[in-house]
Amino acid sequence: MGLSRDGLPPRYVEPRMTTRSRPTRATPWARRDAAFRATVIGCGLIGGSLALALRRRWPHVHLTGIDRPAVVERAHRDGVIDTAVPRQRCIDHVAAADDALILLALPVDAALALLPDLTRVVRERLKHARPLVLDVGSVKAPIVALAERLSCPRFVGGHPMAGSERTGFEHASATLFDDRRFVLCPPRGTSREDRRAAHDLVRGLGAEPLELDARIHDRCVAMVSHLPHLVALALMDSASRLQTKLPKAVGARDLPWRLAAGAWRDATRVAAADPALWQSIFTTNAEAIAEALDDLIDTLISLRDALRAGGDDLLMGGTGGLRASVLARVRRRIHRYLP
Repeated sequence: MGLSRDGLPPRYVEPRMTTRSRPTRATPWARRDAAFRATVIGCGLIGGSLALALRRRWPHVHLTGIDRPAVVERAHRDGVIDTAVPRQRCIDHVAAADDALILLALPVDAALALLPDLTRVVRERLKHARPLVLDVGSVKAPIVALAERLSCPRFVGGHPMAGSERTGFEHASATLFDDRRFVLCPPRGTSREDRRAAHDLVRGLGAEPLELDARIHDRCVAMVSHLPHLVALALMDSASRLQTKLPKAVGARDLPWRLAAGAWRDATRVAAADPALWQSIFTTNAEAIAEALDDLIDTLISLRDALRAGGDDLLMGGTGGLRASVLARVRRRIHRYLP
């Protein structure tokens, strides 16, 4: 796959750049021994992992963490960050600091709320001192659109396709992004230098950059990321209601869970995720998730009707059924993409 005339991969395809950037004002992290300043706003699972990955790749980076005092104080004690800033001083720090990079690792609604003030202070800087601003939220179209409306300088939307049902800095890992895809959604008009800087940064974090239109990203993750969380919660809810329908006999308490095994564990693992974080995702990507849910509901209704008709051809692709052998082959083929 060749490069476009400006030296960057075309959109919607996986970039395969054959040369490394030289250190420039836009890409100060092009070398491992680079010394630059970066701020991570939000030091939970993703933000903390970003800080750890930055520290691993660029040992001389000066890292500032912004979050609740207890969170950044722990990150500072652990040696992950050099400077701890409480979140109420976020904008004051950005206005005064000489950062080359700002990583916005907040829930989507919080990032949307912060971006206008963040844009204001970044715009007030001299042009040569403006940092690259990379947002890493799970929904891209709303924040990329807002960044375009605000003309936020050097903003790139991003989403590392990595995570866990566990939350908080204590679960952060320097290897969380290793060999994972990291989506980049540059707003219209993003310069070649800023796009290259974002690609170089992602590779340095151990991930594989994939540049996409923000709306395409949101439609895809609605199906493969956001919908599975809703399904996991729905399964938990249905099993909880089953308990109330069982006879009140000895051993009936918690009976569904006591019979559960690997299939249930794998299908419901993400139901343990932080509800507040996922409420933000569901709200900001509601339309795409609803479309994905419609498709799933249509399939489930067909399967239900096929079962009530006897289910003889349920997995053989008959009326209302699924071609299970084909789907099994697809699942085996896509295994290489999965963590």
